Amino acid sequence: WNVPARARWALGLLLPLACGWMVDGIRVVLPDPRWTEALNRWGSTIGELQRLESIGVFGAWAGILVWIVPAMLFVLVLRRGTEACGWLLLLLVVAALSTWQVRWSPYFVLVFLLCLPLLHTFERFSARVGLLFTLSLWPVLAEWVHRFHPDANSAEQRHLERSERINARFAAERMRSSERHPFLAVWWQSPALAYWSGQPAVSGSGHEGISGIVDSARFFLATNPAEALEILARRDVSWVVASDSARAVENSAAVLGVNPPAKPLAESLWGGTESVRNWGLEGETNVTMFRLLRVEKTVR
Repeated sequence: WNVPARARWALGLLLPLACGWMVDGIRVVLPDPRWTEALNRWGSTIGELQRLESIGVFGAWAGILVWIVPAMLFVLVLRRGTEACGWLLLLLVVAALSTWQVRWSPYFVLVFLLCLPLLHTFERFSARVGLLFTLSLWPVLAEWVHRFHPDANSAEQRHLERSERINARFAAERMRSSERHPFLAVWWQSPALAYWSGQPAVSGSGHEGISGIVDSARFFLATNPAEALEILARRDVSWVVASDSARAVENSAAVLGVNPPAKPLAESLWGGTESVRNWGLEGETNVTMFRLLRVEKTVR
């Protein structure tokens, strides 16, 4: 190939993009202004989109060296110039992104590990260097010990989460059918329920489904049967999956940016304090974590 190096790099970048365009096309979809505020409120309920509570967490991710490596890279910048400068800037950028949103933390750890080989110019690998590196991992080890041997509260929370996943699968299998029967559930449980049941969900866990997320939140906070029935009919819902009403009400109110009403539908669905026939629903009782309610055909 009598092609300059930069042209080869450009070709290597454009080739997969061209293949993607041929297979899937390239569609630029601008966010609908109607959902912008709802997206912001919904994002505030997701843990990985939150700001870092304390910069001390960086030590638990990568060890004590996380505070030393940037200074060493700066010294390398003074000595060697551009190569170390690029890594230092990249490390600082992903650190800032991780502080802004926790979901960037894996990229920070990856860049941090890739920076370590650059530091061999300070001192060749020896027993002393190996010992110092091992001791620097003490915060990481402490974090993993806590994960393998959690305290009572953490252990109870893990047990509840595991039980919820198991019961979600059991509930989903009760919705299995060769026919198409869409269901409505809280957005964070909908992907797993859809996977195990093979049925489409009104809401999901991605920003593309914000319309369904808002509809599900409106449904669980509804106090007027007409409003709830309109959502069920418009979405052609066959099943409603009721679960922990307290969490459903709290999250739905946060997504909609409203105060929870006195007696929302979510409490009636889960607690069974009143008949749900006025809401066009009928179904299971005496369940542990999930209650399946079939939507009457007259509603659909």
